[in-house]
Amino acid sequence: MSGIIVGLDIGSAFIRVAIGELDFDNNIRIIGVAKSPSKGVNNGVIINSSAVEACVKEALGAAEQMAGVDVSYVYVSIGGSQVSSINSSGQIGKRAIDAAEAINYPLEKQKLHTIPREWIVDGISYKNEHIKDLIGTEGVRLEVKVHIVMASITACKKIDDTIMHLGYQRSGRTLKTLAAAVATLPREDMELGSILIDLGGGTTDVMVIYDSAPVYTVSIPVGGWYVTNDIAQVKGIPFDVAEDIKIKYGCCWIDESEEDETVTIPGVGSRPPEETSRFELCQIIQSRMDEIFSMIKDSVRKHSGLTS
Repeated sequence: MSGIIVGLDIGSAFIRVAIGELDFDNNIRIIGVAKSPSKGVNNGVIINSSAVEACVKEALGAAEQMAGVDVSYVYVSIGGSQVSSINSSGQIGKRAIDAAEAINYPLEKQKLHTIPREWIVDGISYKNEHIKDLIGTEGVRLEVKVHIVMASITACKKIDDTIMHLGYQRSGRTLKTLAAAVATLPREDMELGSILIDLGGGTTDVMVIYDSAPVYTVSIPVGGWYVTNDIAQVKGIPFDVAEDIKIKYGCCWIDESEEDETVTIPGVGSRPPEETSRFELCQIIQSRMDEIFSMIKDSVRKHSGLTS
């Protein structure tokens, strides 16, 4: 079905699927969504293929049932520790992007995206937001600055194998944070500069955008699971109980009016239920979130090339 587009996100916490239908104006109308708890994925990388296949099959089947269609092709998102990036530039009489891509890639990596950040014709700069102004321009020397996103060859192959074993074919791959940026950030924010942060279960994926183009892409190896584990360790409760409490009562910065609220921690084994405050729960969560955002800030300042 040529008018159907399917997106698949294999995350550490959930497998998510969205099915959209293109109308005559090429707008997408979502007709099916589904998610299933993820098993066999660590830091965005498949470590147990059979477990992942079962989760993907469940999510795709549920989305197909909601949409009332059978699909054959899927677009997959890539994120987590398997992703890295580099900025490059090239100048040549023709095919400037080819020149910019001619870098020494790590042996275990393959190119995922090459995104132009700036075009320069005979010394005159054309930023990404005004790229249409370049059409018809004449000159002798063409230069381009690009942002290259790379992904693990092995990790990509595992995703492809998972899809093929289930009888589907891959339409394409896209960086998860790039798709999120295009879907959520206003044009003005992308032009002035923004940092998109995707806090997942095992990792936190980050993309820095300036002058309407990515300048830095990174995955921080800490995510929401670490927050849950902190609660479990401090309170001496199972991980799944800590996750439930985090979702129901947790917050990063608590309002003063909520400091006296109490939270009941269910009894475990022979231990009776325990009363704690939302303020104490917030302190546990805020400590880890402070660490995550500090790691993001340090990484962005060190590698993005931006000083503010």
